[in-house]
Amino acid sequence: MIKFKSLAQIKIVLLVVSLIFLIIPNLFAQDEKTSKSWNLKKYHKYKHKDESEKIKKDKDKYEDEDKDKDKDKEYKIISILNNPEYISDTSSICLKSIDLNFNQNNIDNITSDVNKVTSKLDLECKIATENIVENRNLIRPSMQCRTTLQQHSTPILQPRPENSVQLQLTQEMLQTKPVIKIVPSPYEEVKVEEVKKEEVIPIKHDEKQQTSLLPLPPPIEIFKYTEMEFEENVINKLDKVKICQYKVLKDFGWKIDIKEGNDTTMDTKKGDACSRKDITQINNEKDLQINISCKKGQNKTDTIKELTNKIIKDDYFNDLLNSRDALCVYKLRLKNAIKEATKKLTTNTDNNNYQFSEDDDQPFCDAPEKEWHKEDRKVKGKLNPRWLMPKNNPAKAIETFYCEKCIGECAVGLQVALLASQKELYKDSFNDAFTKDEVVIGDYDYLEQTNNPFFSLKYKNYLIDPKGEQMAKEGAATFIGVPGYIGHIRKEKFLDSKVDIGENFMLVDISKLASEEIKKYGMDYFNKINHDVWMTNLRILKLVKEQEMIKAEIKKIKEIKNVKESEFNDAKIKLLNDDLEKKEKKIKILKDKIEDLLNRPFFKEIEIYVHPLGVMTFGEHIKRLLRINKQSDYKIYFYQDSTNTALFKRYIDFMVHSCLKVP
Repeated sequence: MIKFKSLAQIKIVLLVVSLIFLIIPNLFAQDEKTSKSWNLKKYHKYKHKDESEKIKKDKDKYEDEDKDKDKDKEYKIISILNNPEYISDTSSICLKSIDLNFNQNNIDNITSDVNKVTSKLDLECKIATENIVENRNLIRPSMQCRTTLQQHSTPILQPRPENSVQLQLTQEMLQTKPVIKIVPSPYEEVKVEEVKKEEVIPIKHDEKQQTSLLPLPPPIEIFKYTEMEFEENVINKLDKVKICQYKVLKDFGWKIDIKEGNDTTMDTKKGDACSRKDITQINNEKDLQINISCKKGQNKTDTIKELTNKIIKDDYFNDLLNSRDALCVYKLRLKNAIKEATKKLTTNTDNNNYQFSEDDDQPFCDAPEKEWHKEDRKVKGKLNPRWLMPKNNPAKAIETFYCEKCIGECAVGLQVALLASQKELYKDSFNDAFTKDEVVIGDYDYLEQTNNPFFSLKYKNYLIDPKGEQMAKEGAATFIGVPGYIGHIRKEKFLDSKVDIGENFMLVDISKLASEEIKKYGMDYFNKINHDVWMTNLRILKLVKEQEMIKAEIKKIKEIKNVKESEFNDAKIKLLNDDLEKKEKKIKILKDKIEDLLNRPFFKEIEIYVHPLGVMTFGEHIKRLLRINKQSDYKIYFYQDSTNTALFKRYIDFMVHSCLKVP
């Protein structure tokens, strides 16, 4: 037994023993750690030695393959693997901005870093992460592990250079922790150096290169505000009927105006096409315009969907084709056709080929038999054609009135003019739009039983507006092509010329002011003016008759005067001459009154066609009738009309169906 001589010795021994107990466990622990590290290095050394020959043989091959793969892969966390499928599952592990490449010599360092990274994760994630680092044969982490990894990291990733990946931390992490930068080399040791955060230089990359390794949401494609974009992505995706309706609208002159707005809408500009003089003026004033507003910032797909739904659900194009504006475009086109037809008919009349039937000895209507089939009736013992119908070609049958011998009274002249105008409107397609049994000419009693599109009782879709009130509300263009009548008011016994009992007319053109006058005053007002003109004309006729009597008396005095009575006779002649001058002044005042009454847009700016007189104004016709039939006044009214209804609809349908036939 050891004996201590003093208390000091005891204290020294106890101190030594304490030190031994404190130091020896640490030495064993250090030896164990050193042994483990040495054994791990030894293992990898021999493993590397055993595989060196194989690596050497395949070095070139693997090097080329790795380079190709590195260009295409997107690394999200630790780029030490060649299998991107597993990298995606561990992409959330990141504390530092690291450039890595797998190398057998840096296993210890990498393992140490991974241990630090996963210190806060559960055991399963730590084991899985270590397996990923130490083995190329990867063990896929469980769903729980992957969820945990994602919850403990929010890295901001940047694109990698050609042979490495840079993982960039958030600004907060850069401010609090140093950055470990590992320079990769496929077959050399990894050199590790600590750098300051401000020394980290962002990687420059091509603008065309993807700016993030994370999957980005697809870019929002915005609808371009152009007509071409609208037609390509909206119109061309519709059914063929809607496409053809759109083409007809474009043919009529509609324009597309697309702008950015608060909502996606479609509407039509409130123009005034029906008051324009011609289609050129409509285009200049931009009366026909579809305004499209596309919601600001709305993606292309949603915009296209909304526009398509509005077109289909609201039947938008069909509504436009049946609108007042479309009707007036049709009427202005018809006006051009009417002028062409009436010009040809008038020329043939002036050449004495297309004659007017003045009495019962002449047929009611007649045309060349090579083109027309006739039904005759007996009038005073003579055969008189009651009606005419084309034998083969309706268009050629109408053209006979342009250049060959034909006869017809003013009612026939009106029927021919109406059909000829439609023929000029459709041009070469007239025979496709009208059948032979529709191109019929004859007396009104017979036409009512036929398929004549203007006077048949079979059609119910007529505009009945004898005073023009409804047409005046719609606009001037709606009057174009409408048939009517200037008829006498007094009994026939007061007519000096029964041939001019009335005039059937077709309205050729009308001004905006004339239409507005009808709208403001109505037809009764102008028929009252006709009456005032007639009454004024009667006063003029009375004064003219008195003048004739005075002139006759002056002539008689001059024949019987002698020398003794010369002074007396001269004084009487002077009085009579003064009376003549007064009456002449009154006549002039009354004539000026008539001119003033007829100096209205209604009488001066409305043109009508009457066979065989051609195209004249209402005012010119009133004056003519006052000269011929002085004892009766006249009134003007309109017949039932189909140009504003059935024939307009037929034209639109024909245009759409013609488009559908095009392959």
